[in-house]
Amino acid sequence: DFESQKEGMLARIGELNNVMSEKDAQIDELGDKVNSLISIAAEKDSMISALKIIEDRASSMTNRITFLETENAALIVKIEESSSKCQQAEETLFKLAQEAKDTKQCLLDLRKER
Repeated sequence: DFESQKEGMLARIGELNNVMSEKDAQIDELGDKVNSLISIAAEKDSMISALKIIEDRASSMTNRITFLETENAALIVKIEESSSKCQQAEETLFKLAQEAKDTKQCLLDLRKER
């Protein structure tokens, strides 16, 4: 009869409403997961940008270190050259002092002979 069909249809509509509510909840949950993934992707992009900046700075620092190492090597060569010149000057001064001593002694000897 019509009344029992009506009740059956209302019961079926109630079941469909429950299913629709469950599906809506699942859709909301999936939406939250998608938003979370979008947020993670944005953080990843931000981290990649930060890493690129760090990499550029590291490259710049490496170049600077290489330059300083080259400058340091050049300074070491100059210091070694200066040290060698100082040693030569010291030897020359020692020889001159010895010659001055010898000259003084020679002059003293000449005075004694007069």
